[in-house]
Amino acid sequence: MGNRKRQPIKQIRMNKKGETLVETIVSFVIVIIALGAITALISSATTMNRKAQEKSDKIEAAATKVEQNAGQDEAEGTLDVSIGGQTVAMEIKVKSADLFTYFTYVPGEIEPDPGEEPEEPPDQDEIKNAVDWPDPEDVGENGLVSFPMGAIVKYNKEYYVAVQDTHVTKAQAAAGPSQHNSFAKFTGTILTDEDLNASDYFDKVYTGDLYRGKDGKLYVYAGPGGSWYWPPTVTLQNWFEAS
Repeated sequence: MGNRKRQPIKQIRMNKKGETLVETIVSFVIVIIALGAITALISSATTMNRKAQEKSDKIEAAATKVEQNAGQDEAEGTLDVSIGGQTVAMEIKVKSADLFTYFTYVPGEIEPDPGEEPEEPPDQDEIKNAVDWPDPEDVGENGLVSFPMGAIVKYNKEYYVAVQDTHVTKAQAAAGPSQHNSFAKFTGTILTDEDLNASDYFDKVYTGDLYRGKDGKLYVYAGPGGSWYWPPTVTLQNWFEAS
């Protein structure tokens, strides 16, 4: 301990100043790097914002052209539109407006698409297997009139089919078949073999639909409706002769 050399106070102070200078330079470099990174981020964000604004301006300009129908003509054609179950043909023009392609209606008379000629509804005399809807007075107070599934009744010049075995009371007779849950009104649709798909069945059959065979006979469908089913030439289940 007695031989330890003591460093002069002046040299100690100079060393401390050197260390402070190095720290200052390092801090300055870090600040420069941070400023460079922040500047890059701001520049990138500014560029992205400018591009987004340019795209927004283009979209707005194109939308304005569409609203004013100021686009460039590209083609003409016909568009079939279904309205209330009826198909109509509309003349249209296809146009382009920068980012958008759209069509406009060409003013003029809209004519229904004739399509295929619908099957003529059956003549009243064609429905041979129908009976008149029972008169309430004939039923009586406590009487019942029974109908098997497939029975066809006529009421006010319209036809109904029984969808299950059922009976009719006096009150039900007075209300009519339209108010009876076991009777379905003829739909007016007449199916033929031309309506069969490639697998020889109908894609959809509704309760009350008719089928006219090649021999001219009519059958009425009394089964659950709204789904596919075979024609009466394959199975008579749920099909009942109407003529």
